[in-house]
Amino acid sequence: MLVQVKRAITAVVAKPIVLLNSFLRSSPTQVNDSFNYRKRQNYYFKSKFLVLIALIVFASNLLLSSLIFNVSNYSSFVEATKNLDYWLRLHRSFFQSKRFLNQFKLGSTPAVFVNENRVANDFHANYSSTAFLQRLNNVYKTQSNPGAYLQSHPIDFHWADWSDTQPANAFIHAYDSLLEEYDGDEDRLYGFIHKVCYAKLFDEQDPWLDDATYNQKLQVFEHLQMIGMCSAIFKHYYWTIPERVTFETDVKYFDWPVKEKRRASPYGREGLAAIYHDKDSVSPAEVAEFEAAALNREQIAHELTHTYEEKGYPNEDLQLKSHLTQDASDFKQQDFKELLKKYENIEKPTRAERKYLDFLRYSRDNVDKANKFYFTFPNIPIDRKAELHHYNFPWIKQIISHEERIRVIHHLIRSWFKFCEHANVISWFNYGNLIGWYFNAQNLPWDNDVDVQVSINDCDKIGRYWNNTLVVENPTKGDAMYWLQTNPFYLQQNDHQFIDARYIDVKVGIYIDISALWITDREKPSYIHPKEGEASFHCKHYQWFTYDDIFPLRRTLYEGGQAYMPNAIDEILKRWYGSKAMDDWNIFDHNWQPDIGLWVPNQICEGNKVPKKEDRFDEDGQLTLYGACNNVELLNEWRHARKAYETHKKEFDLIKAGEDSTHLSEEELPVFRYFNFEDYQ
Repeated sequence: MLVQVKRAITAVVAKPIVLLNSFLRSSPTQVNDSFNYRKRQNYYFKSKFLVLIALIVFASNLLLSSLIFNVSNYSSFVEATKNLDYWLRLHRSFFQSKRFLNQFKLGSTPAVFVNENRVANDFHANYSSTAFLQRLNNVYKTQSNPGAYLQSHPIDFHWADWSDTQPANAFIHAYDSLLEEYDGDEDRLYGFIHKVCYAKLFDEQDPWLDDATYNQKLQVFEHLQMIGMCSAIFKHYYWTIPERVTFETDVKYFDWPVKEKRRASPYGREGLAAIYHDKDSVSPAEVAEFEAAALNREQIAHELTHTYEEKGYPNEDLQLKSHLTQDASDFKQQDFKELLKKYENIEKPTRAERKYLDFLRYSRDNVDKANKFYFTFPNIPIDRKAELHHYNFPWIKQIISHEERIRVIHHLIRSWFKFCEHANVISWFNYGNLIGWYFNAQNLPWDNDVDVQVSINDCDKIGRYWNNTLVVENPTKGDAMYWLQTNPFYLQQNDHQFIDARYIDVKVGIYIDISALWITDREKPSYIHPKEGEASFHCKHYQWFTYDDIFPLRRTLYEGGQAYMPNAIDEILKRWYGSKAMDDWNIFDHNWQPDIGLWVPNQICEGNKVPKKEDRFDEDGQLTLYGACNNVELLNEWRHARKAYETHKKEFDLIKAGEDSTHLSEEELPVFRYFNFEDYQ
């Protein structure tokens, strides 16, 4: 085949090349004999040259089609080599081609999704939480010991019931036939999928792309579609399932264990409807009733609250304390080897002890090979501003705007601090979020995530007892779900791993970075001046704090919800950012407008285009559309955040005066930002 192609190319190309050479060698006299002759020759050779190019392109594509991987011929290559890794090295061009994407994507119009595989199926983001909330309500109605019942009846879990895997639908439908091509070896198929997907996540193949392969390189929107598809594939088949699902309510956080092994296939709509009705099978009318209930989960949450209180169970105290200290011993670095030895000597370990031992062994065996970031995010060269770095794989589903990100964070940070109360973990926000608090107690609009800190002891508490927890947001506040996961190397310092855990919104991939502080024998930097006998500690990125920098923690309202912040606000901000953190009112294309309490994008208004304070408000003190720079979104944002800013100003003035401000944070403000996940389903 290849020999025939080469001969065909040679035969077609040879004559035009000879004629072209002859023409170029012709003497000036011969060529100039006739202007018309020269013109005819010019047309003649141009046409021949175009034919030559066309034939070369056709033959090249014919040749490449027999070499480049496609779904119809990959099985023969795998069968021939019996070595997938070797085969992939021979056909690296596949990784940056569109073939995988085109094979497994479904035809539709791309809109706001990372991936365009949108088809009608049984998934709805609230079906699973609706079904199990109702079952939880039934358990507390009918069982004399509901806690014991939940422990003995763990949730049968599949991610496709809880998180959208629709972008992988075509792949899911083809999975069994793909598995046959790998002789039923799921590990080999996983190895292949892992290589394909991680090549897209990190754009690994760019350095060696040849011209022919470059024509098959993914465009930006296709690259994002591919990442979305891979996210869905990993969730459906490969991602760790939770240890437990925690349901937030007004009276208690309910922890429901999950079976150790992933459910073979999702429940789907009918299966979840059966759980909702507590039946083995359901009628179409009962399915319709379940679907309607999924649109009104608040009612189920209220019923559960009523059932719980009617039974006389005590409410869980999730109120943050006005001030909080922590013993310095909680920051001491543990002896990893002794800890490992202790758990290896347990004769009959519980499930939790066995998993913790597995974690310690994994950490020991892999810490030297650990990369800088344990948590995976898309890292492609086209992303010059690192926007995609703030989406955690495999939870990335769509790219959202900065305004939408603030709405997600509004719920995320509220949930985190209440969960910490439930888990008996002490945490506080720091870094960029401290700047956000300084101005208006809200996240900076250009800040893509949240940074919180814990002691190493509390980080270990999360790792031992709360790792891989799925948290369902209180339905009275929103529709989010959060995934808590620790880095397996948090007990060791290898100068690479900076983030010890994450609290991730599983519907969009936005997260809270959790860093542990600990006391080690590292030499202190010159900017740290602890008092005699005072502890000082650092994170794994070697950012140091004294005990008095952090404690006593002060309760505040951040994004309207209760949160803890460090003690020495000004000192920390000046140390890490200089006085400009508090004095620079025009930064990152935003300008601070204190009369309305908002960072405003410069493109809306800045400088002399900002209305004067006396012209911005009506006689009732309401911001007018003119006062909002004739921008409706800015006007709505002011209306939503006004109460939070007014409360913050009072608190800020009291703190600056050295007076007690804790009465202002005794009650949380109602949720005032909403992210509509339905827009992305």
